[in-house]
Amino acid sequence: RNMVVLALYVSGPILVLAGGGQAGPRPSAVDLVVLMVLWLPVELQYFERFWDLPAGNPSYVLAKTLGMELALFCFVVVRRLDGVGYRFRLAGEDLTVGLIALAAFLIMGIPTALGTGFVQFEPHWAGPGKWLLMSLGIFFFVALPEEVLFRGLIFNILQRLIRRGGPYTALVLSSVIFGLAHFVTPMYAIIAGVMGVYLAALMQWNDGNLTVPAVTHAVYDFL
Repeated sequence: RNMVVLALYVSGPILVLAGGGQAGPRPSAVDLVVLMVLWLPVELQYFERFWDLPAGNPSYVLAKTLGMELALFCFVVVRRLDGVGYRFRLAGEDLTVGLIALAAFLIMGIPTALGTGFVQFEPHWAGPGKWLLMSLGIFFFVALPEEVLFRGLIFNILQRLIRRGGPYTALVLSSVIFGLAHFVTPMYAIIAGVMGVYLAALMQWNDGNLTVPAVTHAVYDFL
C-alpha cells in the first residue's frame, strides 16, 4: 500500500502537468494545486509512517528532499514554466550578504523571541564535528528545499498570477502561507511569516538568486 501511495505521489503531478498540454509563459491555478499536492503530504509528515527507521527518524528529511526534487522536475522539465526566476549562484559574496541580512533580522527577531518566551537563552558547545554536520544538514535538507518551494515556486508563481500590487501582494501571500506552514504555535507562525517576507525580499533584491535567502534561512534555523 505504501509503495502505491508513493508511486501516485510521484507520478500524479507529472501526469497532470504533462497531460495539461500547457508549457511556457503563464502559470495557472493548476500549477498552484500541483504545488499543494507536492507540499502538503510532506508538511503534514504523512510519509513518516512509511519506513521503520531508527531513533531520530530521518523520514521527514527524506520526504522533504523528494518533494523538492519532484517539484523541480515537474516545473522545470515537465511544465517548462517560463520566467519562474529562481536560480542558484554559489559565491563568497552570497554568504557575506546572507550573514549581514541575518544579523539585521536578528536585531528584531531575538528580542521578540526572547520577550515572548518562544526561545530561551541556553547556549552550549556540541563540538565542531556535530556543528558542521548540523549546519550542512539544515542547509541542504531544510532551508534549501523550503526556499525552492516557498520563494522559488510559490512566490514566483503567485507574482505572475497576481499582477495587482506588483510583487508585494505575492510577497505577502507567500509569506502568510510560509507562516501557516510553521504553525507550531501562533507566535512561531508570526515570526516565520515575518521571516518569509524578509527572505522573499532578499531573493528579489538579489535578482532571483535563492542562495542568499537559503544561507540566511539555514543560519537562522541553526541558531
